[in-house]
Amino acid sequence: MKTYILSVACLLLLAGCDAITDMKGMFEKQEAVHDLVMEKYGWESQVGFNINNGVLTQVTLVLNANDVRDEKVSRLEKIARLVIAESFASKPNVIYIQIASLPDDNL
Repeated sequence: MKTYILSVACLLLLAGCDAITDMKGMFEKQEAVHDLVMEKYGWESQVGFNINNGVLTQVTLVLNANDVRDEKVSRLEKIARLVIAESFASKPNVIYIQIASLPDDNL
């Protein structure tokens, strides 16, 4: 009985290690998107993602309004697709582009 419990515990720990490795890999991909956007376009960005049952369901690219104020939506969409495709191995079901604006301190 002890051997059975120990075997099950080892299997659970190994599965947990794989999950940690997968998450670490995803965080590295987040950083890769951020670095790529900064390198190619000089924009600050943040990246979020959702994974359901091992499937990349969505990636959200958040850009600063001051950086992209004069850009067309179609160009931002193209840029988001390119940097996400270059950084993530799998294609997400949907890509969200958010424009974040900081409140004006003079108000």
